[in-house]
Amino acid sequence: MDGLPNAVVPRATLPQSTLPRVGKMEEYEAFVGDERSAEELVQRVAEGETLKEFCRSRNLPYGRVAQWICENEGVLGKYEAALRLWADALAQEAVQLAREATPQTVGVAKLRIGTHLKLAGKWDRERYGERLRVDGAVRVPVDAGLVGLAGEMLARITGRAEHRVLEAEHAPHAEPDDVSGARHELI
Repeated sequence: MDGLPNAVVPRATLPQSTLPRVGKMEEYEAFVGDERSAEELVQRVAEGETLKEFCRSRNLPYGRVAQWICENEGVLGKYEAALRLWADALAQEAVQLAREATPQTVGVAKLRIGTHLKLAGKWDRERYGERLRVDGAVRVPVDAGLVGLAGEMLARITGRAEHRVLEAEHAPHAEPDDVSGARHELI
């Protein structure tokens, strides 16, 4: 090993981290070829194991497994169901953490509870996610001419000629000769 650019370095002298990972693709091919693989995956995820941890334990390439999940609707549906089950477990653990918190552990408990609930909200938005509720009217300034044009285009695209009346107000950025407060009919 005299420093030549094309020198052959014996495999035994290379650090372990630079050696190619032998077998990951073979493990992956066997994994996706086995009907029970998806069942094992979703069971372990539902029990709280991350996809990354699962792949590491089975010597599988994480990116390939994630892609396989996304490309297979049946597997994706099961995986999402497993995440929702994990969300339930996280919410239940958050309640337990709150009950067990002491004045000395309340800071750590609060961090863990917040993390649990945030993840539960991401994995099961319907039950644990934050909801945005708008009370009252929402005003969106729209140029009066644009409203008419949009209505005409919508009628042409849909083939339906619905008759609707919209109130349009003068937008702050509109030209001075625009009609303020004009009533436009969409046909």
